[in-house]
Amino acid sequence: MPKVPVYDNLKVAPTSTPNADIGAPITPEASTISSRQMGQLGNAISSASQDILRIQLDASDVRATDAANKFRQELNKQMYGDPSNPSSGIINQRGVNAFQRLGPEGSRDLYAEAQENMDKAYSKIAENLSDDTQRGMFAVKAREYKDQHLSNVLKHQSAEWNNYQASVADDSIKTAAKTMGTNFNNFDVLRKEMSNIDDAVKKIANIKGTQGSIESESRDRKSKALLEAIKQSVYVKNLSNARSIMKEFKGSLEMDDFLSAETLVRSEEIKAISASIGKKFESMATQNFFPTPSARLANIIFDQKGMSQQEMYENKKTLDDRLKLFDGDIYATVASFNPKIGVDGAKLALEGASVARKTLQKSGDKLERETASQKTSVVDNLPDEYKKEVLDTVDKFHSGLGFERTPTVRDARAWVDAQLGPNATYDQKKAANQEVEARLSDLYQSKAQKQQNDVVAAVEALTRPEVNYDISKLPANISAPLNSNPEGFKKVLEIVKWYKEGSQDNINLFIELSDDNKLAKMSNDEFKTKLAQISPSNRQKFIEQRQKILSGQDNNTANSVDSAFIKSEFELYKATQGDPYTEGSKAQSNELYMLYTYIYKLQDAQGKKLIGSDLRNAIRNFFEEGYVKKKQNFFTSGYTEVNTKIQDMTSDEIPQDVKEKIKRSYLAQGKEEPNDAEVLRQYKLILLGLDAERRKAMINGK
Repeated sequence: MPKVPVYDNLKVAPTSTPNADIGAPITPEASTISSRQMGQLGNAISSASQDILRIQLDASDVRATDAANKFRQELNKQMYGDPSNPSSGIINQRGVNAFQRLGPEGSRDLYAEAQENMDKAYSKIAENLSDDTQRGMFAVKAREYKDQHLSNVLKHQSAEWNNYQASVADDSIKTAAKTMGTNFNNFDVLRKEMSNIDDAVKKIANIKGTQGSIESESRDRKSKALLEAIKQSVYVKNLSNARSIMKEFKGSLEMDDFLSAETLVRSEEIKAISASIGKKFESMATQNFFPTPSARLANIIFDQKGMSQQEMYENKKTLDDRLKLFDGDIYATVASFNPKIGVDGAKLALEGASVARKTLQKSGDKLERETASQKTSVVDNLPDEYKKEVLDTVDKFHSGLGFERTPTVRDARAWVDAQLGPNATYDQKKAANQEVEARLSDLYQSKAQKQQNDVVAAVEALTRPEVNYDISKLPANISAPLNSNPEGFKKVLEIVKWYKEGSQDNINLFIELSDDNKLAKMSNDEFKTKLAQISPSNRQKFIEQRQKILSGQDNNTANSVDSAFIKSEFELYKATQGDPYTEGSKAQSNELYMLYTYIYKLQDAQGKKLIGSDLRNAIRNFFEEGYVKKKQNFFTSGYTEVNTKIQDMTSDEIPQDVKEKIKRSYLAQGKEEPNDAEVLRQYKLILLGLDAERRKAMINGK
């Protein structure tokens, strides 16, 4: 920094002209000139010295002012911090940090730290001044800034002390509210914490000078804390405790909080009542959806109309006991309830059947075997006059009778009305009906799923070597559920019938399983049931293909065919023959099945999946080689060239206006807009539907 020049040791040295010879005479007047000049010169020198001193003082003052400005800037930086660092600066120290700030050297008092930093800044600036005069001037100017700075530090600490106390008191209120929430069922704790809230609110008011709002603020904070305790009671389903809080501390709850609590508790009470009603309904209705064998037999054997629940229970218990007594044999169980036969007669019939079966297995005597063959069942060993009665009862059981009617939605709502009584509110009825109807829907779904599972289990068992599609050899735990599943039992019988008729592929299922998209969407149970009607030679192919699809492996193997393309080509072919494809046509299904098996054989031979032109050529070969009888050979008719051109068409050859018409026709029917492949298929069908001459003209562009 440039220094202000300093002038000192001012001197005037007398000089003379050596050997001067002044010839003029010295007069009396002349003798006084030298003394006057000397006086004037002294005055001039004194004035110059004062000017230089004044310049020197002014320069020192400027230097001291510059230092004071720098000192003030440094104090501002210490007070307000660096804009790039929001946590720096005294004014940004909040809460406890405004008193005891934790730094690298431990906890320090903020005021002492501020004073120390201020002194360091002062000393550093003072060191750069030139002399004591400047430092003295700087000290005078800086004193005011020091006092102001330390005063601001104290003011900040005072304000933060009040804020800190208020914050601690507010935290005490929040802690009290949480404590009330966790101790919602301990009213002594609730009262104690409410008192703590009162104390904390008063403290905050005294700090902020808002003593006039103590009562309203205290009431509001206690009310919110009580509401939290009520909410926690509801959360743990302790609704009675929630009601007790509302009753005990009603005077401490603000109206808004009381209404919120009332709405919440009432809503949960309605839910609880609805859940209870729904549970009772489900328990009752489950017996209708999934009755035990004894319950079904009771409904068939006994006239239970007008019976009490206890009497019906006793009937079912008796049936359970009889079933155990006769090792689950329904014929013997039914016969035992005939008063003329009784338990003893049924036992004899069961033993007779057992003896007859053993005789057939061991005896070599022809007469004994013939006699035994007529007594192998329980019914064979009953008196003739009772056989029909027993058979009719068991037939009813196997045909699915004996079920109590499953309740409908109307039944469920009527039951809810009876449970709630005439004074129920709309909200209570609505919630209870929703709960009961949801459980009823679940029961229907559970029943359907169980019946499907029962069929799958039976189908899997039928394919075992030891059963070999003989329904009589099904294990009891698998056959028994079918007794309450007539539709499922019918499906099982169809599979057995299919097997006995030659165990060939079920044509429609074979075609369905050949479609990879459908195969991927099938549930495991659905797949197993359908697979049971596929010949063993083809079954493994579909199993492997489905595994590849579900595991995300490459399914472009010989086990996969382009089902959509095959069906499209088949449909086009049928159109040229004047025999449009009809879904469900047995004859056409047979032809399509033959086409699928033909493609599978070609793919097996080539070890790959046929696609595009390779697949189209294979389909043409199928028809050309006469695999099916047809009215007119597609490729040897009078319009071979025309039809071939139609088959070889691409999407680009369709006129744009025709494309748009086809798409609009789909949308008009509420269908999704067709892709290019579907548009091409429809266009081919349009062409094939025209008379031969018109078709030929269109293809040739006329």
